[in-house]
Amino acid sequence: MQTSSANNFPNMRNIAEEIAELSRERSGITEAELKAEGFTKEEIDEYAPEAAKLLRSAEDARAF
Repeated sequence: MQTSSANNFPNMRNIAEEIAELSRERSGITEAELKAEGFTKEEIDEYAPEAAKLLRSAEDARAF
C-alpha cells in the first residue's frame, strides 16, 4: 500500500510574484529584461497586470 505525501504536487511557479519581485529589485524593468530572465512574451502579457497589483498592494501596505 502506498501512502500519499505532501510532496505529490509539482512545484508550482507564481509567475506574477516572480515578475513583481524583479520589478522591486530593478525599478523600470523592461519586457526585454524579463525575457532575458526566462519569461515568455505570453507569460509577461498574462501576468504583468497581476504583478502590478501585487506591487501596488505592497506600496499601500508600507504607506500605513
